[in-house]
Amino acid sequence: MNKRLLLLIFLVFQLTNYLIADNFLINQKEIFNIIENKKIESFKNIYLSGDNNYIFTFDEDKGLVKVYDVLNKKYIKEMNVFGNKLIVSFDGKYMTTESEGVIYLWDVTQGILYKKISFGTEKISSVIFTPNDEYLL
Repeated sequence: MNKRLLLLIFLVFQLTNYLIADNFLINQKEIFNIIENKKIESFKNIYLSGDNNYIFTFDEDKGLVKVYDVLNKKYIKEMNVFGNKLIVSFDGKYMTTESEGVIYLWDVTQGILYKKISFGTEKISSVIFTPNDEYLL
């Protein structure tokens, strides 16, 4: 096993062949296939849908989100987005980004901006989906 892996903290999810490793030394997260013993990709921001079926990687500098289907073991979508602070719905069908008083609600299934919600000059401290994904708080 790679000695560098000893410095990582591992999060194993939902009985799959994959794991997410968080390397605090270089502020980077990595997705590994533990059966094939290979790294799939590295990112600074990785999010898991609440049902653990989808991994969302977010490159804020490029405005690029990649969606990985854990069950089918493949990337299913790339989306160009704007904003930061990615939040993913429980089922992985929606996500939000935020920028300067605006929340952007994205439809991941269709790969489009679904709604733009403006709060003017108000600062947005946090956004969360309700457990049934019906509302944003």
